[in-house]
Amino acid sequence: SHAGPNGIISSYWKRTGDKISYTLVVPANSTATVKLHVQEGQKIYQNGRLAGNEIKSPSALDTSGHIFSCKVPAGTYRFELQK
Repeated sequence: SHAGPNGIISSYWKRTGDKISYTLVVPANSTATVKLHVQEGQKIYQNGRLAGNEIKSPSALDTSGHIFSCKVPAGTYRFELQK
């Protein structure tokens, strides 16, 4: 956790078998850029939905170079990486 100018920013992760779950909390009036290293063959889920064209993300999703990157507004987010 970190005390930012608009409130507490927190993130944590958990590994369960082949799945890694990341949770991020972005305070009001803030944005965050999420960057996750992705292994070949892994799928990325954002809040339970497969990340990609199916998700109307606040900004473009980029998986080039095995880095998943997206910008998110204030809120709570869960990202899962799994094969």
